[in-house]
This record gives sequence, C-alpha cells and structure tokens, in this order.
Amino acid sequence: MREALLIAKREYVERVRSKAFRISTVLIPLAFAAVFGMGAFSGKMATGARNIVVASNDPVLAQCTRTELLRARATTNEARGDQNAPPQQLRVEVKSPIAYGDLAALNNQVESKAIDGYLWLNVQPGQPVPEATYVSRGSADFIGADKMQGAIGDALVREALMNHGVASGQADALLRDVDLKTRQVKNGKAVASDASKGFWGA
Repeated sequence: MREALLIAKREYVERVRSKAFRISTVLIPLAFAAVFGMGAFSGKMATGARNIVVASNDPVLAQCTRTELLRARATTNEARGDQNAPPQQLRVEVKSPIAYGDLAALNNQVESKAIDGYLWLNVQPGQPVPEATYVSRGSADFIGADKMQGAIGDALVREALMNHGVASGQADALLRDVDLKTRQVKNGKAVASDASKGFWGA
C-alpha cells in the first residue's frame, strides 16, 4: 500500500510540474469567464428595444400576428422573474396589404438599420397556411424562430375565430396559456411537487 501511495504521489508531482498542467490551469478558468461574459453581454443586448415589421397581403392576419408577437414578448418578460432587469421591448409595425414587389423597400430599411427585420406572410388562394419568411441582418436574432412560428400559428387561430364571430377579448381568453399545477402522491395524499428539490436531491 505504501509503495502505491509513493507511486501516486510521484505521478501527481510530475503532472503538476508539467507545462500542459500549468497552461490548462490558466486557460480553463479564462474559457469559463469568456462563456459567462458572452452570455451576460448577449442578455444585455437583448434588453434593448427592437423594431420589426409584419408585412402581408392579408391585413387581418398581419394585425393578428402583431398581437400574438407582442403577447409572446409580454409572456417572456413575465417568465424571466427578475424584477430589477429591464423588460425586453418589442415594437411591431404592420404594413398590409402589400405585394411581393414592395419588399425591396423593407430590405433597404433592414440594411440601413431603420428596422431590425420584417416578417413576410404571403397568403396564397386556397392555402390555409401562409408562406412565412423572416428577414433580418443576421442569422441570430432577437426573436427566436420557435416563438415566431408559435405566434403565427396563434394568429391563424385568432383570425379563424374572428371570422366566426368570436370577439377579440374571447379570442384572448381562448389563446391564453393554461396554468398547469403539478402534484405528487405522498403517503396516499396528493401534495404540491417541488421539482427543484427533487433535482438537487438527485
């Protein structure tokens, strides 16, 4: 046993004295600092106001999409839970009805940074779902593609409800997310579950 400890000690000392160990000791904390720094910087950049345009040949769908995008942004701000952090602002303008040939002016606005991007919803006759394209200066953008797709889907539902005589307030209530409470059984009773407690316990 003593010989094994001596060998382990010798190996450890040799590793510590190696140049690779010294370099990795410095580089690994710097890499973690860079990752956290980029995350904090991107979060700070995301808190600023963003301007986008919803363009479509269907004015009702364009207005419904604007409503859903603003609703999604408000939900995101509530979910963040940090009362001290400034809310992420989003300004959405509607340009409708317009045709495909009118998009050149919007491209110029994106390039000149007058707007951050535009969502083009092209409704084809006989097609229930429009062709949706989001154009911006970069691939990484303030609005996630999944959230934008969700907003467009909700907008289509909202438009269909309005076409069937459902008032805007009723549509808001129907499209609102359901607050799902989770419970777990303990000693034969359903009690409130604590996912964070189970996670840290694991």
